[in-house]
Amino acid sequence: MNTLPPEMEAALAAKQKHRRELAALPYEEKLRILLRLQHLSDAIRQTRGASARAWPLDEKTLLPMSSAHRS
Repeated sequence: MNTLPPEMEAALAAKQKHRRELAALPYEEKLRILLRLQHLSDAIRQTRGASARAWPLDEKTLLPMSSAHRS
């Protein structure tokens, strides 16, 4: 019988709960989260000399940004 320690059970339950909460979010909010992660990734990429790859969308409106507003 393979049982997990109570701490591991609690951690797995919390992870499952968090995933359910994320799954329940509207698509617009999921897209905003993705854009924030892309911008964080871009910050790391730029410190290594790589170019930015985040989608050029405004995080509030989710509409394409003009080239003048891109960072």
